[in-house]
Amino acid sequence: MGFMFPAVTIFLALIFNFLININPSLSDNMVVPFAKMPLTINPSVNGTETPLLNVMQSTLEFQYEMFPNISDMNAAILNDSLMYQLGGYDFANFNNQSLFTNIYFNYSSTIPSLTQSYYISLYKYLTGHDLFIEERQSTLDSGVTFKLFEYIGPILIQYGYVFLVPYFAILVVIDREKGIKNHLFLNSLQRKVYWSGYLLADLLCFLIPAILGWMALAIARIDGFYNNAGSFFLFVCFGFSAIPFGYLLQFAFDKEETANKWLYPLTSLFSLIPSVIITFAAPGGQAPSGVQLALSLLPSYSLYNGLSQIVRHQGNVGLTIMMQCISGVLCLFLIYIAELIINRPTGHAIKDIEQRSQKTGDADVVAERNLITSGDHNRIITVDGIFKQFFEEMPDDKSGVHKRRIKYAVDGVWFGVENGECFGLLGHNGAGKTTLLNIMTGVLNPDAGSGSIDGHNVNTAKELAFQSVGSCPQFDILFDNLTISEHLKFFSWIKCLPKADIQSQIDYFIQKFEIEEHRHKKSKELSGGTKRKLSVACSLIGSPRVVFMDEASSGLDPASRRHLWGLINELKTGKAIILTTHSMDEADFLCDRIAIMSDGKLKCLGTPMHLKHKYGSGYSLDIQPVDLSSNKTEIQNFVRTKFPDAVLVEKLGGVITYDIPTEKLSLARLFREFESNKQALGVLDFSVSQTSLEKVFLKFALEQTASDEHDNTEVIKKKKYLFC
Repeated sequence: MGFMFPAVTIFLALIFNFLININPSLSDNMVVPFAKMPLTINPSVNGTETPLLNVMQSTLEFQYEMFPNISDMNAAILNDSLMYQLGGYDFANFNNQSLFTNIYFNYSSTIPSLTQSYYISLYKYLTGHDLFIEERQSTLDSGVTFKLFEYIGPILIQYGYVFLVPYFAILVVIDREKGIKNHLFLNSLQRKVYWSGYLLADLLCFLIPAILGWMALAIARIDGFYNNAGSFFLFVCFGFSAIPFGYLLQFAFDKEETANKWLYPLTSLFSLIPSVIITFAAPGGQAPSGVQLALSLLPSYSLYNGLSQIVRHQGNVGLTIMMQCISGVLCLFLIYIAELIINRPTGHAIKDIEQRSQKTGDADVVAERNLITSGDHNRIITVDGIFKQFFEEMPDDKSGVHKRRIKYAVDGVWFGVENGECFGLLGHNGAGKTTLLNIMTGVLNPDAGSGSIDGHNVNTAKELAFQSVGSCPQFDILFDNLTISEHLKFFSWIKCLPKADIQSQIDYFIQKFEIEEHRHKKSKELSGGTKRKLSVACSLIGSPRVVFMDEASSGLDPASRRHLWGLINELKTGKAIILTTHSMDEADFLCDRIAIMSDGKLKCLGTPMHLKHKYGSGYSLDIQPVDLSSNKTEIQNFVRTKFPDAVLVEKLGGVITYDIPTEKLSLARLFREFESNKQALGVLDFSVSQTSLEKVFLKFALEQTASDEHDNTEVIKKKKYLFC
C-alpha cells in the first residue's frame, strides 16, 4: 500500500497543473500561421482569386472545400456540415482593383493564424517573396501572480515519495526485533554485505514508483520533465539519499509497533515543515542558495527543491542532485559509525568482582578455569571469566529511599570447547545458560570477562569470530516465503560454500533429514517439527567450525528426536558445538562433556559417566510389590535390615525406589537376598540401575537458592524536592 501513495500525490499534482491559475502572471503566446489546414473557399465571380488560391495551396498545403456561391456556403454553415473545418475565406468581392476578403472561423483561437496565412500568401502572390510575421499575444493581470502547480505540485510529489522512507526503515526494525539480523551475522554474513544487499534491493523496489512517477509527469507534458534529463536523475538519486536516511532513523526504535507509530508522522512533519515555510514565507518562494544547499542534505527537502527548480526554471538542479548523492554517502557513513557504537562492548562494573572471582566449587570446574586463564590450550571456543548482571527496580517504601535489586545472571564462568567436541550446557530456568549463550553469540555484552572463537573476541571482533559459525536458535528464524531448498541455498551462499558444491550439499541435507517431500514447500507451510529440522540443517550446512544449538530437538516426536540426535552425532566431526537442552537423554547421547549451571555459576563439569559416578548416589533399586498397601511395610523393614544405608526416594505408581551408595553395596548380595525372599516379601519384580544423569541434574537444581535480597540490593537515596 505504501507504494501507491506516490501515485496518488502525482495524480493530485497533475490535477493542480490543469486548474486555472489564480491571478495568472503575464504570459506571451507566439501566434504562427497554419502549415496544413482544412479550409472552406468561396471563389470570386470572375475567378481573379485563382492565382492567389494556387499560391496559398502551394505555400500552406491546405485542403479546402469550394462552394460556387455565397448562398451554398451559408446553407452548409447552417446545417453544421462545416463544423469540423478550421475556417474559410470568401473571395466574392475579390478582383484586380479590390482586395476585400471575408474570413470565417469556428474557434476564436484560430483567427490570428487564419489572418497570417492569408497575408503571407497574398504577399507572395504580389511580390514573389516569402513573408515572416511574428505576432505575440499578451494576457494582462492584476500584478499578483500565483500558479498552483509551481507551488503546490512539488510539495505534493515530495510528500508522496517521503512516505516510502518509513516503509524501508521498518523492515530493518523487524529484522532486529525478530533476531533475524543477529542470526544472519552469527551465521557468517558480513555487515557490509547485509547493508549493501538491503540498499540494492530497496533501490530496485524504489525505482518502480520513481520511474512511473517521472513518466506520468513527462507524458502529461509538464514543462521541465519531458524535455529535461535531470528530472529523471532527481527521482533516482532521491532514492539513494532517502533509503539510507531511513536506515539511520530505524536505530532509534527497537520494536516494529513503536516504529510504525512514530516514523510516519515524524518523517511527514520533517519533510513538510521546511518546504511549506520556504514556499509561502521566503520571497518568491526561494531561499538563499546556501540555505538551499544545506537543507538539500535532507532527502525530503532535496526532492522538493529540485522539483521547484525544474517547474520554475530557476536554480541548478544538477547541484541538487549532487547534494542528494552526498547525503546518501553521508548517511551510509553514519550507519557504519552507528553499528560501531551499538556493538561497542559496554557493561556495568561488578563492584565485588574480586570476591566473586575467587576459586571455589567443584575441583573439575577449578581445573578448567586454571586451564583457560593459563592460555595453554587449543580450545576453539573459550569462555573466560564472564559476568553479567541485570537490575530490577523495586517498589519504593516509606523510608525515603528506593531499592534496586541486582540479579547476577552469569556469575563468573570459565570453560572451553575443543574441535570435534559437543559441549552440553545444562541448567534449569533462570540458571544463566541462555544469558551466557546470548553473550557468546553477540546478542549481549558481558559486564566483565570475555568470550572468543578461534582467538577472536565475540564482542570486539564479531566478523572475525563469526566467520565460520552456524546457529540453531531456540525459536526458528526462517523466511516465510522461501522454500526448504531456497533456505539451504541461501545459507550456503552466506557461508561462502563453493558454487559447484551447493546443489550437492542441498540434496545431501534434504536426504539426511528426511524432508524430501517438503523440498519445494514454503517455510510458512511446514509443520513445527519440519521447521526444526530445517533450522538444524541450516546451522550445519557449509561445514562451519563452530555451532551453537539451543534446544535443537524441541518440538519433535520421539522417533524424529532420536533420528536428529543420530544426525548431529554423525555430523559433529570437525566442529566445536555448544548445546543447551532440557532433555537429559539428549545430553547423555550427544555430549562429550557436560556442565551444569546454577545461580549463574558452573557447579560441575565432566563427561556424562564422570558426573554420574561422582555425583550419583550409587545404584537405584526399584521394587514393584504384588500389593503395595499390604506388602509396603514388610518390604521397607526388610530393606532397612539388610541394607541400612539405603535411602527411600519415592513411592510412585506402585513402585518403591531406593538409592543405595556404591561403596556400601555388593550387587551379588543384593540379587541373592531379593531372589531368596521374593515370594515371602510379596515382590512381583525388582531392578537395579546406575543413577541417571537426570538425577544428577535434579540434585543441583534443588540446591538453587533465591538471590539474597540484602546482599544483592543497592540502596539509592531519593531526591527530595521542595514545593512552595
